[in-house]
This record gives sequence, structure tokens and C-alpha cells, in this order.
Amino acid sequence: MKKKNQKAEEKAQKLARKLAKTKVQSKAKKLKENFQKFLDKTDTACPEAVASGEDTRTSLVQSANTAAPKVLTIPTPPWASSSSRPKTNFSSTAVGTLVKTPQELARRLQREQRFKALETADHAHTGRSLVDSRAEGSTAIGTCSDLEKEYLRLTSLPDVASVRPPKVLKAALELTKKKWLDKPDYESACEQLKSIRQDLTVQYIKDELTVEVYETHARLALEMDDYCEYNRCQTVLKELYADGILGNQAEFIAYRILYALAYQENLHLELRHLPMQLRQHPFIKHALQVCKAIKARQHWRFFELFNGAPRMSPYLMDPHVKKLRDAAYSAIIKAYNAPPRLPLTFLQWQLGFSHPKHGQEDLAKFIRVQGGVVDLENGFIDVQLSRSAVIGPPRA
Repeated sequence: MKKKNQKAEEKAQKLARKLAKTKVQSKAKKLKENFQKFLDKTDTACPEAVASGEDTRTSLVQSANTAAPKVLTIPTPPWASSSSRPKTNFSSTAVGTLVKTPQELARRLQREQRFKALETADHAHTGRSLVDSRAEGSTAIGTCSDLEKEYLRLTSLPDVASVRPPKVLKAALELTKKKWLDKPDYESACEQLKSIRQDLTVQYIKDELTVEVYETHARLALEMDDYCEYNRCQTVLKELYADGILGNQAEFIAYRILYALAYQENLHLELRHLPMQLRQHPFIKHALQVCKAIKARQHWRFFELFNGAPRMSPYLMDPHVKKLRDAAYSAIIKAYNAPPRLPLTFLQWQLGFSHPKHGQEDLAKFIRVQGGVVDLENGFIDVQLSRSAVIGPPRA
């Protein structure tokens, strides 16, 4: 049994030395596989040794420690007591130290090769980063000419050859807009806009192009109900406007007011910090009128503003539509006793069903969902029959 253990120790040390010397990744991988198979085999091939307390792996560790005492000192954590710490196979001469076992050497070698591969990939182009360019006193501008580029999170310093200059970024933005108008694909457009934003950020570019990129991304995010991306863009735009960079500031302040109104997020702060010189701007005037209509519960006024809302404002007014429409319908049905019938054109105006072709059909569907009775052919709603669904049947 001792001879078997001695042979196992010698073979383990031999494999460990080979692993340490091998620099080719494919050969190192095969050696590690053979090493692991050997270690597993020593556990199962010597059951007598394990039963008698002579653990083969422990003996390999002890022999490796006595032959070449390569150790790494590790301080004991103050919160770990002797009873709670896991029992580790240390030699008697290396208590409180970590022995470089064959397994540990193999793991370290694997980590070293992984990090070398990452470094090689990071410097695959020129190895010259934007930070190096700034340190040398030259202009830190990228040289990449690709109009489309995959968005990836940075894991190292940005390489000059992988970053696009402002002229290319302007063309990339125009291409993204054109593709969106031809065939909307939000996932692709969002990735390209993020990539453009990243190239602007690493080059420290803050100008009108930066504002245009973030404004474009914010509008697309609103259209697709991506409020997380919209809020990120709004945060950056607020800082850019504060730095005096020109853009559509009034438009995006109006969006912030409508967003705060819809989701109850510090509306009073948005109104308090509203610049006086922008209060008469059409976008902001519209947003303030929407606030007034909702606070006064003027549903008809809200739907007037909704139908005439500028640019992306309707997307931020959508959260109010169902709630106001339900409340307005209930109030109308309860209030009108005579005449017993109301024309659908009146309800269309009151409830905001203004589509020229499908307005009455959409209104009729809405009334039926509410439990009302509607005559679409003659164009009226029976108020008396519809009231029971709103206030319940008459009491006996």
C-alpha cells in the first residue's frame, strides 16, 4: 500500500510540473483532464487506504509540501472560530498557510491563461487606448469607420481603433433613423443608439450631436413604452441642457412634467424648477393645461388636449385615458335622466373617441364592455337601460 501511495505521489508531482511548464492552452487542457482523472482514480483505487485513514490526496499534499514547500500565507478571519472553520489538510510545518497542491496549481494555471486570453482580445487592434492618446498629448479621437457596431459593455480601456469619431457617429445616427422609418425594429435601433452613446462618452464629447442622440433615443423609448431607457436618456439630457448645450429643452421638460403627473413622481419639483422663459412654449403650455384638466377632473378638456397633443406627449398621457374615460362614462349615465337616449356623437366628444372612421365602433365596444345598451345603426345609447349596469338594479 505504501508503494502504491509513493507511486501516486511521484506521478502527481510529475503532472504538476508539466502543467506549470506548459504554455499551450490545448495541451494544458489535456493535462488538466488527465490530472483530474488520475486524482479521481487514486480515491477509488485504494479503498483500504481510505478506510485506514490514509487519504491518498492528503498524502499527496503532504509529500508535495515536504518536497517543495511553496506556501501562501492567509490571515485567519477574526470572525472565524476554530470550531466553525472547515478542516483543511495542512502539514504540521505549515499551519495557517495554504499549500500549493496539484489541484491548486492547476486552478491557478487555468485562471492565468484565462486572463491572458482576455488581455490578448483587448489589444487585438492596436493596443493603444484613448487614455494613452490623452497622456501623449494628442487628440483622443477614435479611428473606426464602421457605421454599425455591436454594443458591448467595456471590460478594459477603450481602444482607438474600435471607437468611431464624431463624423462617423453622425452618419451612424442618420442611418439608424432611416432604418427606423423604413422598418421599425426597436431592439436593433436601441443597440445602435447605445453603441453611439458609448463612443461619445469614452471620447468625452458633449455637444449638439450628443443631445440629438439622447433625444432620438428618448423618443423611440417613449414610443415603445421603454420607460427605463427613457429615464436614462432624460437624466443625461437634463445635465446637457444645464451645461448650456442647445437642444429641444422645452419639449423634454414637458415630457418630464407629463411623466411626473402620470406616475406621481415629484410633480411639484418639476413645476418649481420650470424656467420662466419657457412657460409660454407650446409644449410646456400643453403639459400645464393637461395638469389643470386632470386636477379639475375635466375629462372633456383632457380628451381635447389628448387629440391635439404635440409629438410624443400622447404616449405619456395614455396612463390617464382609461381611468378618466371610465369615470366620465359613469358620471354621464348617472346624470342624464332625460332624454332617455343620447346620441353617440355627444359621447364621442366627451369620451375622446375622435377617430373619423372607427370612432363610433370603438365607442360602441366600450359601452358594451361597461354593460350599456347601444344602437349603433341609429347612433344612440339607451341611458335608462345602461344605468342599471352602473348603479345596479332598482331597490325593491
